[in-house]
Amino acid sequence: MNDTGWINVTPNAPFTAGYLQYKRRGKTVMLRGQLNITSAQSAGWTGTIFTLPAGFRPTIGSYYSPRFQGSDANSWLMPINTAGVVSFERYGSGSNVAIAANAWLVFTAQFELD
Repeated sequence: MNDTGWINVTPNAPFTAGYLQYKRRGKTVMLRGQLNITSAQSAGWTGTIFTLPAGFRPTIGSYYSPRFQGSDANSWLMPINTAGVVSFERYGSGSNVAIAANAWLVFTAQFELD
């Protein structure tokens, strides 16, 4: 089984990373990270964290992560589409809320390639 090892990524602004990595082991793609947002964002804001390269992207539809814990009681989603765009959306607890500067976002996710 081929394993690429963890590959480091620099996220798009306004995200900064304590760490942000992805890898592929066989047909399984794994992602992990700890992010911060450098500036406050309004409720309902969505953003692109980074883009996975070819060979690491979902092949059908989009992969939707479970909800990840954010700062305080807030959680968020991290969809990944077939173009490899890894996004941030739906931050809040029951409804979308504004995101404070330096909000803490941690995640680990994996999906299978067809």
